[in-house]
Amino acid sequence: MTDYLLRISSLSVNYGATPALQDIDLVVRQGEVACVVGQNGAGKSSLLSAVAGALPNQACQGQVEYQGKSILGRKAEDIARMGISLVPEGRHVFSDMTVKENLLIGTYMRRDRRNVKQEIETVLELFPRLRERLAFPAGLLSGGEQQMLVIGRSVLTNTKFMLIDEPSLGLAPLVIDNVYQALLALRNERGLTLLINEQSSNRVMKYADTIHVLRGGRKRLTTTVQEVGNGETLKAAYFGLTKTDETAAEVM
Repeated sequence: MTDYLLRISSLSVNYGATPALQDIDLVVRQGEVACVVGQNGAGKSSLLSAVAGALPNQACQGQVEYQGKSILGRKAEDIARMGISLVPEGRHVFSDMTVKENLLIGTYMRRDRRNVKQEIETVLELFPRLRERLAFPAGLLSGGEQQMLVIGRSVLTNTKFMLIDEPSLGLAPLVIDNVYQALLALRNERGLTLLINEQSSNRVMKYADTIHVLRGGRKRLTTTVQEVGNGETLKAAYFGLTKTDETAAEVM
């Protein structure tokens, strides 16, 4: 048995001659809320896409293991069947379909369909706003409601490990807190493991167990909420201050 759910070793991602990630090592343990934090262009989305099989094979080098099995280079649908789901940035809903139809799409890959009705009910309890809008076209939902919908749809795939790219993007602070509280409820009630991309270092200090800082396509720091103290080391690694670059190098 391994002590991790996901292990990334020496992962590099290149788009042609342009490097997006360079030599990333990262571990996520079962039941953990792990957050990857960094500014735009840090490589956060490329990291999640590589894990989910959403990038061309030739773009990726290194090793990605899930439950001890190598998954880098596998087809995205095969990775999804293993229990990994990707909630991409931008809240991709089927705009002309109803909220209920969008949710049902999440059930299509399930082999066990006996509990689908109860699973939909669980999602609606988690996100009561969706219950009120089941017959609405998804394109008419607010940004926060669409984020709830894509997370709920991901839950219905019977996911065990959810990758979430910028769940707070463009949302009001109160809505962001509601989304994160729902994600924590999924972790606590269903044993879900979460790997979340974020821009806000303050937000990850509030919700994460483990924090990984990316800058310029490289991992600069891995820390826990208990270790991070007042957050100055985290923020300095995020912005690239020289003194903390030295500290981050020691931590890594």
